[in-house]
Amino acid sequence: MIFYTCIVLALQFSTQAAVIGIDLGSELIKTSIIQPGKKFGMLESQHSKRMIPHLVAFSDSKRLFGEDASAYLVKDPFAGFNYTQRTSESLEFSNGRVTQDQAEAMVLEHIRKISDKQTSEKGRECVITIPSHYKQAQRKNLLALAEAARLQVYSLMHENTAAALYYGIDRFDNSTTQFILFYNLGSSQLQVTLAKYNLGTKRFSKLSSKPVENIEVLAHASSTSIGGSVFDQKILERLLQKTQERNSKAEAKLLREANSLKKKLSASKSVLVSELDFTFEREDLEALIQPEALTEPIEKVLEKANLGLDELTQIELVGGVSRIPKVQEVIKKKYLEPQTHLNGDEAMAYGSAVYAANFTEEVRVKPIWISDKLPYPIKAKFGELRESVVFKELSNLGSFKKVSLNSDSNLEITLAAKYEETFVDFVSYQITEVELLKKKYGVTPTILVTLELDSSGVAKLSTVQAKVETEVEVTDEESEETHKKKKIYREALTFSEKYLEEPFPLEEEEVKALRKKLDTFTKYDEELKLKAQYRNELESLVYYVREKLEGPEFLSVWKEDELQSATKALQEALDWAESETYTSERVLAKKLEIEEVVNPALEREKELLNREEVVLDAYLKLQELHKDMEYLNKTKTWVETEEKAKVSKLIEDTKAWLDQKVEEQSQTPLYETPVLKINTVTAKLKGVEKRVQDIKNTPRPKPKKEDL
Repeated sequence: MIFYTCIVLALQFSTQAAVIGIDLGSELIKTSIIQPGKKFGMLESQHSKRMIPHLVAFSDSKRLFGEDASAYLVKDPFAGFNYTQRTSESLEFSNGRVTQDQAEAMVLEHIRKISDKQTSEKGRECVITIPSHYKQAQRKNLLALAEAARLQVYSLMHENTAAALYYGIDRFDNSTTQFILFYNLGSSQLQVTLAKYNLGTKRFSKLSSKPVENIEVLAHASSTSIGGSVFDQKILERLLQKTQERNSKAEAKLLREANSLKKKLSASKSVLVSELDFTFEREDLEALIQPEALTEPIEKVLEKANLGLDELTQIELVGGVSRIPKVQEVIKKKYLEPQTHLNGDEAMAYGSAVYAANFTEEVRVKPIWISDKLPYPIKAKFGELRESVVFKELSNLGSFKKVSLNSDSNLEITLAAKYEETFVDFVSYQITEVELLKKKYGVTPTILVTLELDSSGVAKLSTVQAKVETEVEVTDEESEETHKKKKIYREALTFSEKYLEEPFPLEEEEVKALRKKLDTFTKYDEELKLKAQYRNELESLVYYVREKLEGPEFLSVWKEDELQSATKALQEALDWAESETYTSERVLAKKLEIEEVVNPALEREKELLNREEVVLDAYLKLQELHKDMEYLNKTKTWVETEEKAKVSKLIEDTKAWLDQKVEEQSQTPLYETPVLKINTVTAKLKGVEKRVQDIKNTPRPKPKKEDL
């Protein structure tokens, strides 16, 4: 597929757009985002982690994602899903039963919500990375699950192709042709991709053309027999030999420890497992690695591309497991010293975000040409008429294939993919209008079929058209003679689709139903969150008031009977809050009910504690203002005497009002509403200060012309 992309630091948006690139790793998810007027960024989890575990777990009361799910699954290993380890089983949750596909849609929705929360624009338009060996049903199903999660997926993208694109943005030597091999050893598989880089020419007009970077993916190869999870299992087996505890929880905990050991041993020669009093050496890890498993995909990709080792420019490492020193040692010994110009953890996320930006009209781009390929062939069977390979191995994504055949009966078209040794049927299409056309025109129609291999690597039936050539009688207007004339009719035919391999992709109505279910879970989560928030607020209020009741000032502002009623209400609120049968609305109502009981007393206490100081400050301020007016009476001679007199009287009246209220307040019981309130005193003083300030700010009038 050919497209334009952009230089990272030159991204400019003209509208309110944001796009994300989701590197959907089997163990970790990394998401990059491009926002208006900002540089590249990586989304972070609520724990400020840029790499989010690809997990969802279900406790008794709520869903857990990422790090929280990982921690919970150590306690209950069977309470969640890992999308790469497919299972037909479902989990019973307090809000309903959940299948694995539904759980994966929840994970995608979780990523979308993180994007919505952390960005100024809603980043729902995206590109999602996948392994190059993904089957057709897996590609189609992931697109359906993302749609249910309200993500608009512009395209799926092979992981290594995303890394190759990101590498091409900042390629140092773009004046020569280079062959770069991307070696991606991840959690569940090893993927190897060979890409060719050179400068091409893009013509923008008849008189204008510019050199552009051209990236051509030449071949993909992969192996699912090696990966970080394989190493984790082998380390786990060693750890289990050192412990007598054998149960699911213990194994889950040790598996997490095995994963941590694998990462630590990439930087350290030995790591102490304190709980087992056992030291794991790097040599122990390296003994688990079979060199031929690391190099076989390299051999395959070079063979497919018909490229010699002497022509290979560089090997670029991506994927976290590639950091293991033994892996790099094996590659260096047999091929070239591997390089790490890219951030191996985030390159795929960055590359897919750049690819997503290409699909928007809001981005000004520097042109880059890139083409990708499907690593396996696709065959089509046209009923009993014929079958043939329509997309060869390493066909370009974005390709079309047109097939023409004659049929006088309804037609079934079946597509099959050769993932390994044999072709496997993955989808069939039923075309049911052919016999009606035969009956309508009396001749066998020609069926024109267009098959597409789209940018996501999904092979599908794009369009079906019937062409009927027949003879009709035509009368000449002058001679009135009749003769036969050929006429061609073309009609677009409809067709139905049925997937034949697992995981069976969701159909349109199933996507709508899943989206509705996701909304139900979201509403349930929000209710739990609000309930917890209001409950915490209620309990905090109760404990706060109970603590204040130990102080003499707060006790003094209560009547005895009201105090007893309030104390009882506080205890009842605590007892009630321990029940799990209430809704968030009821908790909020209970909180407001308690506030109605205690807030007047809290306000009376606040007045009691601060009144004396406020009154003293008020008397001092009035005295200061009185002195100011005495000075102004002498110096501001141009201000009307009557106006100055009014302000002086206002000061006196305010002092008299304050004297009266202080006296009334001294006769008022502390448990009654204060007659002298702090905010009233403050407001009156501000009014007096403003009048005095107005006189201070009155300028001397300018002399009249006749006085000059």
